[in-house]
Amino acid sequence: MTVDRARTGAGAESAASTSTGTSTCTGPGTTTSPSPSTGTTTNPGASSSTNPSVRHTADARSARPGTASRSRRPLVAAAVVGVLLGVGACSPEPVRGEAFPDWDAVDVAATERFTAQMDLLDSHILESSPFTTGETTDITGVTYTHATFGEDTSAGQSVVAVSGNPASLFTQQNDPGTGRTIDMLHVGGDSWDYLLLGDGLDTDIDTPWVRFPTLYGSLGILGDNAMCYVLGFSTVCDVRDAINATEASDAGPSMRRTVTSSRDGEVLSQTEVTLQSILDAEMLSMPESLTAMLTDTMLSTLVPVNLWQDADGALLKVEMNGVVPGEGDVPDLVLQLGFEITGTAARDDVPPAPELDDVTTLSETERDDFINSLGDA
Repeated sequence: MTVDRARTGAGAESAASTSTGTSTCTGPGTTTSPSPSTGTTTNPGASSSTNPSVRHTADARSARPGTASRSRRPLVAAAVVGVLLGVGACSPEPVRGEAFPDWDAVDVAATERFTAQMDLLDSHILESSPFTTGETTDITGVTYTHATFGEDTSAGQSVVAVSGNPASLFTQQNDPGTGRTIDMLHVGGDSWDYLLLGDGLDTDIDTPWVRFPTLYGSLGILGDNAMCYVLGFSTVCDVRDAINATEASDAGPSMRRTVTSSRDGEVLSQTEVTLQSILDAEMLSMPESLTAMLTDTMLSTLVPVNLWQDADGALLKVEMNGVVPGEGDVPDLVLQLGFEITGTAARDDVPPAPELDDVTTLSETERDDFINSLGDA
């Protein structure tokens, strides 16, 4: 099994409302009239969540109050009697109670804020692309993947650096499970992309490097989608595809959508996506012999997703982390993948282009066939 390229529902209700009032009125007739309203109504709700990380249904809301009822007695009659007896003073004690929010309105507001954050993330990735705009994106980042399904395990960690405008790009991919390593280099303004073919690759190329017409920049074919093909940012775009697919699925109404902000302006958006959407977005590639084992319940299981952004909406980190419980003889699927911005790229984070004596040049057609062969290896 390999992990591919670097891309609240039913609330548990509880309520307790207590209203206690005592009215003591004295007058010339020395009449004391206790208020006849003393009632306590409690409606405890139930909360259930078998797995805090992965749920077949949405998380239970914390202490979601219901509507409490109060017994009522003829207060008007007591008040009239007090007036007729010539009450001279009346000093009611405070009545204490609780105000409960409109939880449907809370849900709508949370969903709207979550959607706004996702729109901000999408636009920031598009509008900050150093390949198609005048913006400069100087970052270093790390992607990581880990998946375990029974005895099958796949893990890897890769690094990326993007620097300048026109942008230079350097990635180093490492898959310890297969021993494969590939470095990819694009020098800003160059019409070529370079691949350093490392360990674990069986090709007919007899030089350390290959080059082919660039995929990036104004000379490339990716256009506005270029950032979604940059290692790490591709993970973000894949996660966004999975979120959209889950929203459109039967699991959409039960998705958690929350947004919280810290004092320094950092924003954390939390949601979840189905295993089916993860597979459809090609974030997890499994042999057919393994995917055939996945049950419908497993495919509809929701996996938690966290996205961190700065105050301007720029990505800081994205992580998908959860366990999809197995059924019967089918084992659990443990999945963790993410991308994190680790710093600002320096000049030496992107190496120069290699010497041509160490490079095999491929045409566009040869490029496409060669890239496809790497995916099938």
